[in-house]
Amino acid sequence: MINFEVLTMTVTTIRSNKRTGRCFRAVLVLLISCQGYTDCLGQFSADSLLYSLGQRPRFFFQLDATNSYVSGRGANAIGFKAGMEFNKRIKFGAGYYTVISDIVEKKYIEEYDSIYNVKLQMNYYTTFIDYVLYNRGKWQFSFNNQLGIGTSYFWYYPNRESNKRKTQTLNNRAVMLYEPTIMGQFRIMKWFGVEFGTGYRIMLVTNKELDHRLSSPVYAFRLKLFLDEIYKSIWPNGLLKGKSASEKV
Repeated sequence: MINFEVLTMTVTTIRSNKRTGRCFRAVLVLLISCQGYTDCLGQFSADSLLYSLGQRPRFFFQLDATNSYVSGRGANAIGFKAGMEFNKRIKFGAGYYTVISDIVEKKYIEEYDSIYNVKLQMNYYTTFIDYVLYNRGKWQFSFNNQLGIGTSYFWYYPNRESNKRKTQTLNNRAVMLYEPTIMGQFRIMKWFGVEFGTGYRIMLVTNKELDHRLSSPVYAFRLKLFLDEIYKSIWPNGLLKGKSASEKV
């Protein structure tokens, strides 16, 4: 069942932002629609969750990348996710992300009585739960929840003449964010396909010293390799079994 208490708390948090509210309401309507058509979406219910969690889990690791905006400018983040997968339906675990885009501005640094180019940085650790809503044929759709905690700040080189170029930080503060996203996947061939999705990054705790709006729509479109299918194609009997068979010969 969908936890409407959590959804209500989130709507209350973001109601002051009209664009955030419109985006989140669209996701909420989709979720309620999914709840009403459980046959189409593979029985999105407590029974389905309990059955999947009762199956033998497997470890997974994946690289990840998302696109978003900071004060209207493109901001890309890269990272990784790792955790346990149950019945190819539920995933949960932890991850780490860092913003890599060059969001640079000039700041007066009182300590050095000079103006420097400073770059915005945000790094955060996450916990997540992903649930597959639909998996039929070449198509798959999932609803992903991600909660992140980290820091945001500016960094710069204070000594322009130094060869060491040691960096310093400015306005370093803690941040907390929540990202609900809907992800889709289309399998082009057995080994690869495309993955796409959209959602919203909601800053539950933001850094007010940065003068930048970090809440933003997030989206992704990328090629995806199905490593499990590649593994099964190369070692159909398993890696260890394949080795033991070759040793006997």
